[in-house]
Amino acid sequence: MKNPLVSVIIPVYNTGKVAKKVISQLLKQSYQNIEIVVIDDGSTDGSLARLQEIAARERRVKLFHQKNAGVSAARNVGIERARGEYMVFVDSDDEVRPGFIEKLVEAMADDGVAVALTGKVHQNLQDEKRTKVVAKPRRERKKHEKLANYMMYLLLRDGRMYSVTNKIFRADVVRKLGLEFEEGRDFAEDTKFVLDYLQFQPGEIRFIPEALYIYKFGTKTSIVRGAATKWENWQKSYDDLKEWVHETDGGGFRSWILLKLVRARWKVSHVRSKKRARKAETDSGSASAIVEKGVEKPVEKSERHAMKYVLVGVIITLFDFVAYTVLVKLVFRTNDALEISTAVATVLATILAYILHSRITWRDRKPAKFGVVKFFLWNGLVAVALKPFTAWMVGTWTGLFQFALMVSEWLRLPFDYETIEYLGVYGIATLVIMVLNYFFYDRLVFGSKKKTVKTGEMAQEEGAGETA
Repeated sequence: MKNPLVSVIIPVYNTGKVAKKVISQLLKQSYQNIEIVVIDDGSTDGSLARLQEIAARERRVKLFHQKNAGVSAARNVGIERARGEYMVFVDSDDEVRPGFIEKLVEAMADDGVAVALTGKVHQNLQDEKRTKVVAKPRRERKKHEKLANYMMYLLLRDGRMYSVTNKIFRADVVRKLGLEFEEGRDFAEDTKFVLDYLQFQPGEIRFIPEALYIYKFGTKTSIVRGAATKWENWQKSYDDLKEWVHETDGGGFRSWILLKLVRARWKVSHVRSKKRARKAETDSGSASAIVEKGVEKPVEKSERHAMKYVLVGVIITLFDFVAYTVLVKLVFRTNDALEISTAVATVLATILAYILHSRITWRDRKPAKFGVVKFFLWNGLVAVALKPFTAWMVGTWTGLFQFALMVSEWLRLPFDYETIEYLGVYGIATLVIMVLNYFFYDRLVFGSKKKTVKTGEMAQEEGAGETA
């Protein structure tokens, strides 16, 4: 069909205020032949009245009401009521960008496409600056590649295959197979729906390299966040995946390896979920305690954990030494190039330091103005002045490398004078600098601004404004 009807299914539970926004965005889409199937899941905050106002004004909005039974039950009602040739699922507290529906329909025009999906913007509601755009297309399934192995590859690469909300499905397949969301389940029920759909719908998975769906997360009452802290939920999802792999076309050593890799990734995700939950509880408790005392205290938002800095410092120290040794022994093959080798190794170590810090110690934090420049300037100063001076002081005052050389000769170890000097003196110097970095990096990269928790009526007014 040239202009097929698209059914957009939206479950709502006490989110009528924000649901109005996404419904408005859908009604303004460039692709107009849509019906918006809204299911009020027993809201208790006046959401139903808001939705009734919209449905009375706009014929394309079809409103249904049920007693509270959960998001899966609400989506199942939407599937039953939908009349379109295609189905799209949208969460009421998310947003969509212009062209969302049109791009999805265009991608499904090819009969060889089973499902199409757009990129996503991940937006944390607790910190508006923390956003992540996932829009990179993945490779297509290879000619003789098993569907099970391809799906596990996608599950490993990024999180876009887990959800139903950024995709478009062929409605006739959903109806023919009687596909439903598992009711009573509050974790990964949509992943199971996607897998069940693809098991019986051959064709390509088409990636649209544009972030047209805005996924909002981080609400304090998030059911998914709480469910993600329980390993039994992840284990159930893994068991479902394992069964699906064997029922589809999986099997053999490659499938076994991919399954283990997916399980390992989910183990890491589970640990991170527990960590985020603990941090949220701690932050919430600390802020509450400060407000209750009625005292205005500075709260510094810092992820400056000593063990992370030690870990990065040790890695950089080892990398610096290995890079220096490789350059001297294998590349230049002469001790006349010690200075050049030191300089090159230092530059490489600094680049690696920035990568590791940005991924480990500074995760999800935005550097201040010129923060990155200050980081590299500081490391340059350390390399050309502070580190050599520290090494000279250690070598001159303690005679450490002479003693190490004597011990090396006594133990008949294959270390020459230059290697021991670099490994010993420069190693100690690097550890000294690592301690300094622990105290200086946050101030250099992120500045010294501190966040203040206000008390009394001002705090209550600002909190109410954010909630609204």
